[in-house]
Amino acid sequence: MPELLNIPQIPITVRVDQPNGSVDPLREVRSRLGLNRADFARFVGLSERTVATWENGGELKEASVRTIVEIGRLTTKLREIFASADALGSWLKTANPAFAGSQPIQLVERGEIDDLWRMVYFLESGQPS
Repeated sequence: MPELLNIPQIPITVRVDQPNGSVDPLREVRSRLGLNRADFARFVGLSERTVATWENGGELKEASVRTIVEIGRLTTKLREIFASADALGSWLKTANPAFAGSQPIQLVERGEIDDLWRMVYFLESGQPS
């Protein structure tokens, strides 16, 4: 079984307000992806306004929490591959021949996140796809 099944999850709480002034988990995931709020909203399949509400202490629905956790897991792996959040953000928004010319962010929008996981596997294994 590929080691990808043992990827650590980032902590996500039902409420994202942080009274101690620390960065909330959603903003941290967004920052680690190198995405602005609009692109992050595309990535998680929700509106920019919803993401802003989350980042300002709004409650998360259970389905949204699952989405953010999955994106967090993927982000953790991708950040091991890319030198910086900016490089990762740029890659996510650049058409890629490995994805038939689609941008990786478009794969997530279409619910094809497994294609990104497959690429991570091949990058880590050094095997051609």
